[in-house]
Amino acid sequence: MPIVSDALTTSTAQPNQVKRNFQRDGIIVTLNYLLIMYEVSGKMIKSRYLYHAFPRYASNGGKANIKLTRKTEPELVDEYLYTPAHIELKETVKKIVEKEIEPFVEIWESQQRFPAKDLFKKLGNAGLLGISKPVEYGGLGLDYSYEVAAAEELGKISCGAIPMAIGVHCDMATPALAQFGSHELKDRFLLPTIAGDSVACIGVSEVGGGSDVANIKTTAARKQDKFVINGGKMWISNGMQADWMCMLANTEPTSEENKHYNKSLFCVPLQQKGVERTLIKKLGMDCSDTAQIFFDNVEIPAENLIGEQGMGFVYQMMQFQEERMYGVANVVELLCRIIKDTANYARER
Repeated sequence: MPIVSDALTTSTAQPNQVKRNFQRDGIIVTLNYLLIMYEVSGKMIKSRYLYHAFPRYASNGGKANIKLTRKTEPELVDEYLYTPAHIELKETVKKIVEKEIEPFVEIWESQQRFPAKDLFKKLGNAGLLGISKPVEYGGLGLDYSYEVAAAEELGKISCGAIPMAIGVHCDMATPALAQFGSHELKDRFLLPTIAGDSVACIGVSEVGGGSDVANIKTTAARKQDKFVINGGKMWISNGMQADWMCMLANTEPTSEENKHYNKSLFCVPLQQKGVERTLIKKLGMDCSDTAQIFFDNVEIPAENLIGEQGMGFVYQMMQFQEERMYGVANVVELLCRIIKDTANYARER
């Protein structure tokens, strides 16, 4: 029976970043990880590692060297966190991963591309592209803890590119649209995205404005009943196959005083005149089609504005919260695999 220490279960555990040394066969394996705690539906949900036969975690503060037996392995134990409904959802994700994704990962990685439209349609048919999105637009209407459960299960895929692409589609490009978009805009963009009929991407980063979101240069100038977009977006996951982009752009000139309130979010169709895409070659994430995308006088209807004009920076900061939580949950299984692989390697030395 796994035993969990107070350091892992108590929301006030200090410090948040814990360094633990695990000793196996005279080899010290140092694991640095964050105890990420995030609130979902009014309760604290923690990313977690559960280990067998560690009854003295609390007493040693998690800092002492602990000898592991050869049978001890890191393991996620769902019943400590999830309800039967969460576990059932994870089983659905697991079946699709095992049947529709995992057998083809090596091929897609070698081809440096995966069939996003085909795969997303299968995920959409299973209801997995709108887990926390409104039911009226094809979503399941569940709370975000179910998105976390699905993200953890997607982390079992033997590459990082596909889980990332799915996360971009579900948790990075659509939260602001679902919360602030008009009914007509959600009908046109959110509904087909949840169904898997459209592929979405998020357009925030630029060559000169990545982490510094307030410094983006792309503009969307109002022209009667349209906005005219000029500029470019960089490192866009799903960029080559995406049907539309959730784009952050300046709708007023930028100054030091207004740089947080001169930006707006838009739904921008990508199959139109003035859009040019270039594939970016990378060192990893091979089958993720990452693109640089240029916009030259690209016109979109004024109705493609998400929410209020000038609120784009605020909306994007809110949207980043789901993006970060997906990213955390998605790597939990991967980190467990790294620990297991390290232990297996150590046994063979």
